[in-house]
Amino acid sequence: MVMTNMASWFYPFPHRQGDIGVLKHVYSRSRGRFLSVREWMMESLQATSFRELDEDFELYETIRMN
Repeated sequence: MVMTNMASWFYPFPHRQGDIGVLKHVYSRSRGRFLSVREWMMESLQATSFRELDEDFELYETIRMN
C-alpha cells in the first residue's frame, strides 16, 4: 500500500512491512522555504500534526489528482 499526503509523520503510518508513506510538504513562513523531513521532525508538536498546526506552517500536497 502507498499512503500519500500524510499530514503527520507519527500517525497514521504505514502499517505493514513493504507499505510506503509519502508525507505532505511543510512550508515554514518564518523561514520562507519548505522544511526537510529531518527539520520537520525536530519541530514542536504544533508543526507535526494538521490538528495542532501552528500558523507558521503550511502543508502542501505531494501528489495532486486532477
